[in-house]
Amino acid sequence: MAEKVWFYLFAGKDYGPVDEIKIRELFDLKAINGDTRVWRQGMTQWEKLATTDLAELLRESNISNNYQPEPELGSRKPPSPRKELQGDYKKWYITYFFFIGECVINLGYLLFKVPIPRAIYVSLVCLFDIPILINMIFSLVLLYKYWEIIQDGKASTTPSKAVGFMFIPVFNLYWRFRAYWYLSKDVNRYINTLPTEAKPIVTLSKEWLSLLFAILSLVEVIIPFSALIRLTLESKEPIVSYFLRGLQLPIWYSIIVNFVSLILIVIQGLVYVDLFRSTNSILQVQEIE
Repeated sequence: MAEKVWFYLFAGKDYGPVDEIKIRELFDLKAINGDTRVWRQGMTQWEKLATTDLAELLRESNISNNYQPEPELGSRKPPSPRKELQGDYKKWYITYFFFIGECVINLGYLLFKVPIPRAIYVSLVCLFDIPILINMIFSLVLLYKYWEIIQDGKASTTPSKAVGFMFIPVFNLYWRFRAYWYLSKDVNRYINTLPTEAKPIVTLSKEWLSLLFAILSLVEVIIPFSALIRLTLESKEPIVSYFLRGLQLPIWYSIIVNFVSLILIVIQGLVYVDLFRSTNSILQVQEIE
């Protein structure tokens, strides 16, 4: 007797044919559930999976998923790569908003002349520095893991280089294109090599967003530097004098620096969220293979 093959609906599109073993795998992966519409030859219309012959498979899968034998002492499994990625992402996500908060405080202080005593203002900014430092660390940790997930021999660089070259002055302005834009492209290339059945589960990365972040990283350097050159031409004071002699910088210069930084931080956050969604979906597929 020929084995039954099925088709299923996901996000408004039909996929298949797949056998009952693949249906069980998709259910374990939570890509489908009892409410998913399925169809096979001999059926007059699409029906909910739970109302078809596959209902028995779901019950067996539920029993299997709910059974968790008590582990022996010293035999607990280490967290899966996906759980580790999610844990690091949560730490990055929580501390990320301190970055935005500091920029907003700075802009508010400069633009609206908020009547906050200087000592309190400095204390607030310093209070944000520790979470910001933690965020910078986890930003590099996530960048390393994003690259590590797609190391299939065809990636354009390694995790170590992606992170390590970010510490090279000036060169890192170019390297942001390789570390982020090329990462987004390599993630999508990797996703396109996955089986067809996995395509409804994975999420493609937005390459244009990573490219925008790399470009704005250059702008963050060029605009303030250009403003500083203009300032020295108008005041006829050398650039270094503003740092060596502690000269007061005009308020418009400080506003430009903080405004550009705020835009870049927002875009950076969107890039990290986008890359997390894509790499997390890749690990989700790998867990079932």
